[in-house]
Amino acid sequence: MIKGNKFVVTGGAGFIGSHICEELVKQGKEVVCLDNDIKKNVIKGVTLKRCDTSYNPMTKTFKGSDVIFHNAASKFTVCMNNPYRDLVVNAYGSFKVFRAAEKVGAKVVHASTGSVYGDCDRQTEDNTYAPKSYYGVSKLAGEQYLRCFPGLKWVGLRYFHVYGPRQDDAPDRGGVIPVFIRHLLRGEPITVYGDGEQVRSFTYVKDVVRVNLVAAALDGMNGQYYNVASGIKVSLNTLIDVLASILGVTQKVEYKPERPGDIKSFDVDNTKITKLMVEPWTNFRDGLKETVEYYANS
Repeated sequence: MIKGNKFVVTGGAGFIGSHICEELVKQGKEVVCLDNDIKKNVIKGVTLKRCDTSYNPMTKTFKGSDVIFHNAASKFTVCMNNPYRDLVVNAYGSFKVFRAAEKVGAKVVHASTGSVYGDCDRQTEDNTYAPKSYYGVSKLAGEQYLRCFPGLKWVGLRYFHVYGPRQDDAPDRGGVIPVFIRHLLRGEPITVYGDGEQVRSFTYVKDVVRVNLVAAALDGMNGQYYNVASGIKVSLNTLIDVLASILGVTQKVEYKPERPGDIKSFDVDNTKITKLMVEPWTNFRDGLKETVEYYANS
C-alpha cells in the first residue's frame, strides 16, 4: 500500500488516469481527479474537479497532496488535427502542473511517451531524442520542463501502447486495440495504415498503474525517466489474428497508406523498470481477453 493521504490525478477521468484513481480509492486514499471532461469515467469515492491544466490554476487544489499523478495530455490523434492544442496541453499545461506541485511540495509522477525517441533500433532510456511527430515533440517539451524545477521531486514514465478496459474506442481518436475489437464485434473491416507489420509493445493498463504507485513510493527513482512497456513485440497483423481468435470471428482487413509521424517498429528496453516490479507483466493474451470482455459487455 502506498504511503500518504491525499493524491491528485490530472486526466483522472481518462483511460489510464481513471485506473490510477480506482486503485488509490481501493487503498483508502483521498483522491482528487482533475479533468476537462469529468463525465467520462466516474470512479466512486473520487472528488471530481473540472479543470483544464492549460488554463486553470491548480495550486490551491494541490495543497496538502503527497503526489500528483500527471496524466492529462493531448493524444497522438489530436496532434495531427490540432498541433497547437497539442503543444498547449502537453508542454504549457505540464509546465503549469509542475510549477504548482513545486509550490506545495508535492511529488510528481509524470506520464510521458515512447514517441520522444522517434525512429531508432531500440528504445532505451539513454537514447538521444528525435521525435518525428508533433505529439512526440510536445511530450518531450514537457519532459524537459520537468527537469527545470530544482525544488521538485519527480519521476517520469514513458508509456508504450497501453491498452485495457475504458480506453477510448472512437474510430478517429481511440486506441488501436479497442478500435479493432469494436470492428470485429460488428463484423466490420479493420483499417490498417501501412502493411500491418509495424511492431508495437502493448502494455496492460493495470501494469501501468502498478508502475505509477511504485514510482510514487520509491525515492530512489526520483529525477529519472523509465520505459513502461511489457517488452513484448507484436505486429498489428498478429494482434488482429489473436483478437479474432479470442472472439471466434473471421477478420477483414483493409490496408491504407501509412500516416505521417507513425513509427515503424518498437523494440523497447524495459530492464530498468522491470527490476523494480514485484509482480510480472501481464500475459498479453490474458490482458486481451479481459479487454475484449469489457467491450463485448459495454
